[in-house]
Amino acid sequence: MAGRNMFVRRPWLGRISSLIFPVLLAWIVILVLVTKFTARPQVALHVSSAWHRPVIGPYTSTAPAEDSAESIAEVDVSSNPMALVESMAGVHAYAPLQPNILPLYNITIGTCIPLVGCIVDKIDDHGLASGWIRVDKPLRSSSAKKLGKLARVGANPSYWPQVTRALFYRRAYGLDGTRIVDIRSVSDVEAKPEGPGWHKVHVPMRIKMAWNKAPQTYLYFRTATPEEHDKPITELAITYGDNPSLPQFSLAATLSAEQPASHLYARRTVHVHPKTPQPKFHANGTFTILQFADLHFSVEQQACRDVADVGACRSHNDTLALLEQWLDEEHPDLVVFTGDQLNGQGTSWDEQSVISLWLAPIIRRKIPWMALLGNHDAESGFLTRHAHIEFLAQLPYSLTRAGPREMHGAGNYDVAVRSPNADQQELLTLWGLDSGANAKPTLTHPWKGLRYDYIHQDQVEWVLDTMLRRAPAPWPYTPPAQLFAYPPGTNKSQLGPRRLAQDALRNARPPGIMFVHIPIPEAFDAVDHDASGRALISGVREEKHQRLGGQAERGIFAALASVRSNETLGVQLFVHGHMHNNDDCRRIKGTWICFGGGASYAAYGKVGFPRRARVYEVGSYGQTIKTWHRMDNTTDRMQETELET
Repeated sequence: MAGRNMFVRRPWLGRISSLIFPVLLAWIVILVLVTKFTARPQVALHVSSAWHRPVIGPYTSTAPAEDSAESIAEVDVSSNPMALVESMAGVHAYAPLQPNILPLYNITIGTCIPLVGCIVDKIDDHGLASGWIRVDKPLRSSSAKKLGKLARVGANPSYWPQVTRALFYRRAYGLDGTRIVDIRSVSDVEAKPEGPGWHKVHVPMRIKMAWNKAPQTYLYFRTATPEEHDKPITELAITYGDNPSLPQFSLAATLSAEQPASHLYARRTVHVHPKTPQPKFHANGTFTILQFADLHFSVEQQACRDVADVGACRSHNDTLALLEQWLDEEHPDLVVFTGDQLNGQGTSWDEQSVISLWLAPIIRRKIPWMALLGNHDAESGFLTRHAHIEFLAQLPYSLTRAGPREMHGAGNYDVAVRSPNADQQELLTLWGLDSGANAKPTLTHPWKGLRYDYIHQDQVEWVLDTMLRRAPAPWPYTPPAQLFAYPPGTNKSQLGPRRLAQDALRNARPPGIMFVHIPIPEAFDAVDHDASGRALISGVREEKHQRLGGQAERGIFAALASVRSNETLGVQLFVHGHMHNNDDCRRIKGTWICFGGGASYAAYGKVGFPRRARVYEVGSYGQTIKTWHRMDNTTDRMQETELET
């Protein structure tokens, strides 16, 4: 009786026990299916977490003052190859942007199972080579698409909620052994590679179920000795869709013809990425910045939005053509991407494939660039915000920095723009701050997504501390040659050595421009007027108060205003993206706030409102700012305005 009563009182035990058996049975079936196709001895690897890239060290404020190389030079391994080999001997993690001359000598395909890890071939190398290194994305785009849409699933396949196939390679410890020099993808119905040195990876690239009759596809790789003088493969990367490869990579094989296609890229010749040139004013006292806002690119080309003829428009192609046109018209000293380069929303499910698309025109022209993350950049894909910004920081000509790790957000950093003279004085500070995505729920706003995120107090304190740590320098800046110049017609013998009157100068910290994706709340405050009563506004504002008017909280604007003085010139201009149909500049409480306007056909806009990019010309060595727009319907400068301080 007691036992029956106990059972009646706990009906949930029966329900749980009825679920456990089918779940365990299904799991056993999955294990049998995925291990059935791996014929050789195997070992399970529990691969560690996301994007195994070297840590980029503690954040150091401002760019270095010294000049840096403009060209990309091949790594010279002939003079002292072992020094570089020894320095790389411990680099046995996947880091595709790090130069590495150590060749790959073996590849295989592993099966990655949730909660288990990846099962790969077990080969005894007698300690002569590194362990298996996993290329951090699935082989098939269909798997990557499902995982990427979940957002920030990370690179650890133990956490991926589906069985996938992944590519693994082994890197040699030295330069004198056999190395991989070619890779091909071949299906069962195609001719197999013939000749010496070819090897087959016996694990197929697709997990084939009994009902799937499609032919299997296998990888083949060719190895050679150093005496054969074939360039070895030193790194591999997977990209999805018809997008450019990472810098220095070339197509090795198409892994899957499904749409979007999966491509395997290889790096053979090792280059050292160029050191990003130190931003400097020109001798005429100018420095030009080109802002691209809200590209909203995806892995696959999406339909154009808010255009008169959708059928005649290709969102990626036509937007990239615009960017190329504006770059060639302006020849900027710096390009700033102010967030939402990626569309998020389930379409930019592999960040790397999209990043290579929008950066290609900039890297090809060797233009220094900065980037911020917007609210959509981390909505889907494999990377956290920090991993995303660290990836951007390692690309050629990038001034992007991850910033202090312990602080709110990813991508809080500053860049110094210096004089072109030997004194290297900092004349302008460019600030990038991460405004996040959605504010966390609070008692007054319990639902996540009701409000946008904002610049938090620790970010504010970091900006003030970093700004005030700069030593004041003579201002306005005068080139050294002018300080010692005589006025025309002066009798030099009577006056002796000449120096500009010091009372015309003062010591001050340089002015700054702050780039933030989501607009600060003050962008919607009352505008200033000049002495004649004219409102200090230039441009159009189509979008007004969106989700309580930009960021959820105030703080950064008032804090910066409080430290502005004759000794601290402070931030003169805030630059925003986010609202694609706003392109205005307005002065509010003595500080200018400008919107870039949407630059992309892949993003929302408005029919009749041209896509545009904003240009900022800082003149007189940092004393003046002029701005104008480039638009898709004219080659003229539009809305040219002097920002009166």
